[in-house]
Amino acid sequence: MEKSIIDITILETGMKLAENILDSKGNIIIYENTVLTSYIIDLFKSNKIDNVCIYSEKKLNIDRKEIFEDFYKNGIRFLKNIFNIVITEKIIDTKKVDKLTLNVFDFIDCKELIINKINKEISIENYIYFHTLNVSLLSMLIAKWLNKNDTCIKDIIKASLLHDLGMIRVPKYIQNKENRLFDNEFKEIMKHPVYGFRLIKENTNYSNDIMSAVLMHHEKEDGTGYPVGLKSEKIHIYAKIIIISDVYNAMVSKRSYRTKHSPFKVLNLFKNESIGVYDHKTIGVFLNNISSYYIGSKIMLSDGQIGEVVHINEMTVSKPIIKINDEIFDLSKYKDIEIIQIIT
Repeated sequence: MEKSIIDITILETGMKLAENILDSKGNIIIYENTVLTSYIIDLFKSNKIDNVCIYSEKKLNIDRKEIFEDFYKNGIRFLKNIFNIVITEKIIDTKKVDKLTLNVFDFIDCKELIINKINKEISIENYIYFHTLNVSLLSMLIAKWLNKNDTCIKDIIKASLLHDLGMIRVPKYIQNKENRLFDNEFKEIMKHPVYGFRLIKENTNYSNDIMSAVLMHHEKEDGTGYPVGLKSEKIHIYAKIIIISDVYNAMVSKRSYRTKHSPFKVLNLFKNESIGVYDHKTIGVFLNNISSYYIGSKIMLSDGQIGEVVHINEMTVSKPIIKINDEIFDLSKYKDIEIIQIIT
């Protein structure tokens, strides 16, 4: 029998441990040769054990990227199911929401996988599910970058998974409209945070923090947001995180009424138009952390050339220094050339 170290996210009942499992104090909590059950797998998660050694017939070659892809596909299905239950049965299945929250949290250290996934093309038809999962993943990263504790991060994930739940009460023709919304249609869109807040309040025992995040996730620092027009000191920190994830993912995604923007263009818009809109500390932490993940990315320029990002100047985020065929170019010196997409 071979021994293989595998991530707890892919453990299955019936597998056999190939080593003793210790707690944080060095005490044995599960002995070698124990056959795994659902209870034991949950015990690993509660003790923050990331991977374990198991016996297998042959050496397992576990690809973390494949694990993440499986999680993501299942997460979309899970969200569809959660939303459909609300539509058909008028209830929120909190067990499913709680489970998906923990599944998202399992990938808190997979920053590159998350950012790469967010930049991929998503289904316009199922936009709300892809968008919701992406917002939960990105909000988790921002919360971690802000040094929030695990309990807060899980609450932020949960609020993110529910932040657009109220959209189920907005007519589909408004959600999918390709042309500019009329004033009365946009007013209907502006009600979705209230709809979501009421659904959560009436159907769950979730905390005020989570409900406030859902209600306030479109509020802006200067009071120009909706549904209430709250100003900075009245906006919950969870909502200040979610609005950044929400706007970022929406802008890098293709919509029925426009093409997707490159991450560099979006980061530049955040940098230049964030004053008075987003919380200063939160947007600063977001920009400082996420931009570094695009170093090394292959990009296509507006003139058709393919290059690689080698350095990002925080003063000119949308115009990084790139390499094309071993030549270095500072895009900030080329006004007519832009990055139009990342090649994955």
